[in-house]
Amino acid sequence: MPKDPIDAVLENTFPASDPPNWTATHAGAPSEVLGAVAALRDRVLSGGPLDTKTVELIALATLAAQGPSGQESARQHAVAARKNGASIEEVRQALAVAAVVSGLGALELSGDL
Repeated sequence: MPKDPIDAVLENTFPASDPPNWTATHAGAPSEVLGAVAALRDRVLSGGPLDTKTVELIALATLAAQGPSGQESARQHAVAARKNGASIEEVRQALAVAAVVSGLGALELSGDL
């Protein structure tokens, strides 16, 4: 079985008792870190006890709550949520939850859907 890239990077990071000599190399080469982040993203978004529609709605709400910086990615997750069975009402509720929990910036996106 191939080694999980996340585990491989974690094994090569600094021990918790070694913080005085921190450098960027403790986390691994940038390509290793990016590979681990991509593997984590794929693992979280593609499997687990939550169905894909719910995962996409959570991602949508989280990104929408970031305001303008997350809007394009939020739109992509809104499309993915719809493709995975979310109704327009469910998408709008996810945006409303984001607005109530983190601020009204998420409502800007709801007018586009």
